[in-house]
Amino acid sequence: MAEAPLLVACSVFRPELEALVARGELDLPLRFFDSALHMEPARLAGCLDAAVAEAGGRCLLCYGDCDPGMRQRCRGGSARVPGPNCVAILVGRERWRAWMHEGAFVLLPEWARRWRELLMRL
Repeated sequence: MAEAPLLVACSVFRPELEALVARGELDLPLRFFDSALHMEPARLAGCLDAAVAEAGGRCLLCYGDCDPGMRQRCRGGSARVPGPNCVAILVGRERWRAWMHEGAFVLLPEWARRWRELLMRL
């Protein structure tokens, strides 16, 4: 039996993914990278490339289009969950589109807790 792929995810997904593991609904090894890395695309790309290489190219990436090379990482044994960003991945593309049409601003819990730290990086 082949080894399970590594699920590499943005830390905004940590609560949901860890809950799925705790309930026995997800049986994959997890690795999370800090959500603030999306503001440093080159650094994020380096982290993702290293994780994919360490996993022998067998990864499931739980990321939106956070860096220009995201789609190219999904070659060989890797794949990416569909969605342009974390909100669309969490709530689904149709709901996300409806919210954007309404002019909604979505603040995820991790960013709500860390807003001061994250905004100081700008």
